[in-house]
Amino acid sequence: MARFRLRCGHYLNIIDNYSGEPIEWVHEETDRTSGRTNRKKFQVPMLLDAETIVTTKADKAFPTDTVFFGEPTPDMEPLDEEAEELVASLREKWEHPIDSLPAQGGMNQQEQAFMQTMMESFAKVLPQQPQAVAGVSVEEFNALKAQLEELRGLALGPAAAPAAAPAGRRL
Repeated sequence: MARFRLRCGHYLNIIDNYSGEPIEWVHEETDRTSGRTNRKKFQVPMLLDAETIVTTKADKAFPTDTVFFGEPTPDMEPLDEEAEELVASLREKWEHPIDSLPAQGGMNQQEQAFMQTMMESFAKVLPQQPQAVAGVSVEEFNALKAQLEELRGLALGPAAAPAAAPAGRRL
């Protein structure tokens, strides 16, 4: 018999203390033509939200414990040795794979060696010093600048010329 203390609310499949049967929900339908009642039973979990002690088997020494069936969860605190063994056997199942990764995104030895060889191959291909690129001559630049001003004047039309401020008014 493994005993656990619930640290937070749980939906657990439990055994009713009075009847000794699992908690079930019964769905009944009556067929209109034959008058027969079809009954379906579903095992449903019960919310245990208060601080509760649950156990895997009924024991006369602890009559107030709630008996549950199924696996315990990580939020159940083991109270005896059998419960601790059960938790230890399930701990690997509860650990999320993302939690086992390095915190800073570290790489293993193979990944580091691969990255090093890639960096060395890139260093061989890329030039060491910046290369000067043949640019536009000053005359071509000035011609393009004048052409731009001419296009700007055509696009804006008469609004492009600055208007004179009337005498006596300040802007």
